[in-house]
Amino acid sequence: MSVAALVAPACSGSGNRGSPTVDSPSSTPPTPTASDADTDIRLLTNAIAAEEELLNFCTAASRRYPAKRSLLTDVIAFQHQHVRRFRGSLTNLEPPVTRTSRPLPHRSGELPSELAAAERAAADHRSADCLAATSGLLAELFGSVAASHAVTAQALVPGPIGNPVPPSGPLAGVGALEPCLLAEYAAVFGYGVLGGVLSAGVSDRPAASAAVSSYDVHRDRRDALVALITAAGVQPPAAAAAYDIPFPVTGLPSARRLARYIEGRCAAIYVRAIGSTTGQARRLVSSTLVDCAVRGVSWGAAPEAFPGLGSE
Repeated sequence: MSVAALVAPACSGSGNRGSPTVDSPSSTPPTPTASDADTDIRLLTNAIAAEEELLNFCTAASRRYPAKRSLLTDVIAFQHQHVRRFRGSLTNLEPPVTRTSRPLPHRSGELPSELAAAERAAADHRSADCLAATSGLLAELFGSVAASHAVTAQALVPGPIGNPVPPSGPLAGVGALEPCLLAEYAAVFGYGVLGGVLSAGVSDRPAASAAVSSYDVHRDRRDALVALITAAGVQPPAAAAAYDIPFPVTGLPSARRLARYIEGRCAAIYVRAIGSTTGQARRLVSSTLVDCAVRGVSWGAAPEAFPGLGSE
């Protein structure tokens, strides 16, 4: 029987890959041009200003509403990391520091919802930057920061976890999706294991329901990737007969740990697929990265400044 490591083959090199630089963009085809570099410089400069403005908002809110500082501590830390990483991606250029901030809410009770709205807007903007970036590494960074903002927004004001809808037509460059498909094979297997444990011996209906939902999401994603790759005239890679589970799953704590592991490893694979894709394929993998990051935190993973990429 063929046994593969759970979600490991395509992400054995997971971890921080350093900051992209706009004067030496990713070598992913097509070959970057001077115009491409100008585009990336503009995207980075605007992103730096926006991230600094959000940082200023959070810092000012922490000062005005001391009782909310625990809510803002991690957000402020993440904002500092985003700004440093973006500024480190620019060479021979130092944009002025942004001093402005959006207006603070009149009452402290309004802060969580206002901050969540700002974080969701930031996630949307960084997702748009991800799609527009010409450097593959820069696109990965934008996609990761978008996921970080989405996770923060979800933590502040929880909402339904969406499942990205795959494109209906054929895609170019589907080879970059093959590692994602391999990850989904393993994720379906892993959720089958933890779901079986939860349904057999744990009287935690929310956790069991979340496991079924996550299993369904990864199964549907697997099927969609198979269809997209096949539609492009490429033979999809086959799943292994079974996958190694990295630790025993015997109850709710270890089941939740396995779910966090699955989502974290999938995030690492999808963020790398961003840099190798363009257009609708990039939109698919970047939105899936966001889903993996948010879903992982729903299972108890700690929020990160750079989901899928690792720390600075």
